[in-house]
Amino acid sequence: MDNEEKILELLLKMDNRITKMDERLTQEIVQVKVTLENEIIPSIQWLKEGQKTIQNQIKHISVIDSMQDDIATLKSAVKFLSQEIDKLQKAM
Repeated sequence: MDNEEKILELLLKMDNRITKMDERLTQEIVQVKVTLENEIIPSIQWLKEGQKTIQNQIKHISVIDSMQDDIATLKSAVKFLSQEIDKLQKAM
């Protein structure tokens, strides 16, 4: 076996190794894509939906807080007006 034949043999072995590596990498990429599609993307969707739910709840809480402030103001106004009516009735 001369040098050219040895070089060709080595090149063939290297080519085979590269081909096997390429096949393994391709399989791993497919597995990663499947995992991404089946596990990660749905999890992100659930998180997104949960975040929307929380945002809606926060909006409702803000509305409730505002309404509580309005109720407190109305209570104060009613109390004041009741006192004024009492004063007027006593004055008559």
